[in-house]
Amino acid sequence: MSRNKKIESVGPFGDAMRNVESIARNFYMNSLYAQSIEQLQEAQAAYECAVLEGDAEQIEKKRSELLFVEELIKLTSIGFNAVSDEYNPPAHVTE
Repeated sequence: MSRNKKIESVGPFGDAMRNVESIARNFYMNSLYAQSIEQLQEAQAAYECAVLEGDAEQIEKKRSELLFVEELIKLTSIGFNAVSDEYNPPAHVTE
């Protein structure tokens, strides 16, 4: 038995489908942010340990890792905004 996709995309079923998709995307993006923040905290702690130890080579290495994680967070933010904009177009467009 085939399903009629047009019926599922309009009315209350369509609204429910879009809401579930939006919630799923938000959960996924929140998960990415949480992972990024955990990585940032780990990188900051490693950098601080290197600074306290005074090893210039380790300080530079950990600083590079910290900057890398910060850039990942920026990319995650850009991705979140792109996904949000793509799936949540403006309800009303004025000229």
